[in-house]
Amino acid sequence: MTAAQANSYNDYVTYSGTSMATPFIAGTIALMLESNPSLSPEEIKNNVLESSEDWGKESKDIDYGAGRLQAYKAIMNAGNQRGNLPATPNHTQINGRLQSTRDRDLYQYRVESLDYPVSLTLILDNETSDFDLYVYDSNGYLVDYSYTTERQENVSFVPKSIDDYVVEIYSYRGKGAYYLDISGG
Repeated sequence: MTAAQANSYNDYVTYSGTSMATPFIAGTIALMLESNPSLSPEEIKNNVLESSEDWGKESKDIDYGAGRLQAYKAIMNAGNQRGNLPATPNHTQINGRLQSTRDRDLYQYRVESLDYPVSLTLILDNETSDFDLYVYDSNGYLVDYSYTTERQENVSFVPKSIDDYVVEIYSYRGKGAYYLDISGG
């Protein structure tokens, strides 16, 4: 998840795990109960799950759980309210496969709005492989990168201009399937 960075005015941090997700879920549940105090724990759970947007592998998975929390939708459903959902960043999902060490895939990503930071998450199916993630601007300059030895790579940046970016997934070691998630302007 991407959240505001503590002690900053416009920086963001991206981490994964329950420590990042828990405050968002807890706040959503509190607002659901404010909207409808008679909700049972089972109704709350079902509402959160049914209103979530499935990301990652189809259905519930280890990387994205039930998907992206749609808090506003869950709160509206809890109180039987109607209305339009707020605008959210564009979201792109790409499934791919690298065939061998030093293989690479390139994708073009167009930033059309400066209203949101851009966040990329690369998840590998094969835990013994080591893929790296790079983002370049239209002039070929490296914007950001991640090359850990973990099965997940994360890159986030605040775009300074509307531009075409190139996303590179590179196999430092191994082969296998991957999932790339891009959210942003």
